Amino acid sequence: MLTGAIVSITNLFFQNDIPIEKFRLVNISFIFLIGFSGYAIIRHSLFDIRIIVQRGLIYSFLLAVIVAFYLFLVFALGFILPRDGEFAIYISTIITTVVGIYGVPIIERRFRRITDGIFYKDRYDYSQAVYALSEILNRNLDLKVLLREANQKIKDTLKVTRCRTLLLERNIIIEEDGRFVNSSIKISKEISKKIVQLNLTLLSSDDIFFLEKRLKQLGQYHQNIELLNLLKRFSLREKIFMFVFIVFDDSLIAIVFLGDKLSGDGFSSEDVNLLKTFASQASIALVKSQFYAKVKEYSMDLEKKVAQRTSRIMGLQETQKQMMIEMSHGLQTPLTVIRGELDMIKDSIKDRAGVSRMERSLDKLSRFIYDMLNMAKLENINKDIKKEKLDLSVLLNELIEYFEVVTEEKGIKIKHEIEEGVNMTGNKERIEEMITNFVSNSAKYMKKSAKREIYIRLKKAGSKIELIIGDTGIGMSEVDLKNIFKKFYRSSDEVHSKIRGTGLGLAICKQIIDMHEGEVTVKSKVGKGTKFTIIFPSRK
Repeated sequence: MLTGAIVSITNLFFQNDIPIEKFRLVNISFIFLIGFSGYAIIRHSLFDIRIIVQRGLIYSFLLAVIVAFYLFLVFALGFILPRDGEFAIYISTIITTVVGIYGVPIIERRFRRITDGIFYKDRYDYSQAVYALSEILNRNLDLKVLLREANQKIKDTLKVTRCRTLLLERNIIIEEDGRFVNSSIKISKEISKKIVQLNLTLLSSDDIFFLEKRLKQLGQYHQNIELLNLLKRFSLREKIFMFVFIVFDDSLIAIVFLGDKLSGDGFSSEDVNLLKTFASQASIALVKSQFYAKVKEYSMDLEKKVAQRTSRIMGLQETQKQMMIEMSHGLQTPLTVIRGELDMIKDSIKDRAGVSRMERSLDKLSRFIYDMLNMAKLENINKDIKKEKLDLSVLLNELIEYFEVVTEEKGIKIKHEIEEGVNMTGNKERIEEMITNFVSNSAKYMKKSAKREIYIRLKKAGSKIELIIGDTGIGMSEVDLKNIFKKFYRSSDEVHSKIRGTGLGLAICKQIIDMHEGEVTVKSKVGKGTKFTIIFPSRK
């Protein structure tokens, strides 16, 4: 545009005054055209000679590699096949073509990276670099991964010799490869406060001299001499050329140390802006990541403590179970002896009622010990009991015949609906014990009325087995329903308290159901009866 304006002006004012044959002043405008074009080429890298030189080097190198490889193949195959030179040339051509197709792009990419470091050592897209760093900071919660990727990205973008990060809270340095190394130089809280007070974000090694000079002018040199000496030691000993201070909520949390550029050039204004943007975003990301690390460490520590406590509790439970088994065995023996002695002498005792009370007490105590021993054994066995294919229909029919004989004397009817061919995987003895406990419990708590029934139903329900054992007994309250499967629980109402029991029968039933991966629910109303529904996985 400027060249066009100059051409128009010169044509307007000079073309009538100066003879065209002798000197065309309008052509002076082309000097400006050449000058402006040259400036644009240099300023905006138009027709950049570096591209020509770089590509010339790359393609010359690739051509040299291909030619050398081809000649080597021709010579090698010619040596192996001396009588057939044309065949060796054809084979060499084919192999070179294949290797060139697949190998040249790889070599070109690697050689381009090398030459990029020479010809375009400071070139990078600022917006893309900011986006990449922001993505790293926002994507990662793991402190080690975050700092490793961020350090490597800064190092690759700015092409510096090194990039390391010092975490002040832990006093550790994170290397480019993600290794955590203990820092040899500790930064005190006082020095951290000085850095925040001086509002330092970026500081190059050259700026340390100017900072020292400015502090002397402000009369603050002696207050900050420890900070200045520390920065000088870092700069000289660690060869740090740029410090990036990361501050969050008026607290210094980290320092990024950058080495000098591979090109030997200083940091540009674009580099400074990039590092300032990074420092602003990194402060939040590092706080978030360190908080996540603390929560993770706390969770792991808590898991260890819970595991230790659980192991200790399980050990105590195992000890208690073993003690229960030993006590039960120990009590059963003297009870058996007492029962035997009582049988021998009861005929000579005149107080028959007292003998009967003693026999009932011994039976009750013996039953209680048996239930405790059984519960302890079940808890020890847990899910490791032997299981096999079990026809639950057959087992129930056999048990019902036995139940009918026992309940007939008490005036209780057994009603049943048993579907044939209902199979499951289980332990026959334990399943039989569970059913017997439920039925005997129903018979025990049967009310005195005209309708005294126990009903048993068995059917398949999809992939499950549904077993229902119910009665028309005295029923239970809502409070009792919540506690009936607890060990030693017995209802405190007047009706239930008069009926003998150990409070372990239903707890044993629940344990057996759990061992077979089953579920049990119960419904009951006072004076109406109780219904237990047991669900087991079926077996095809």
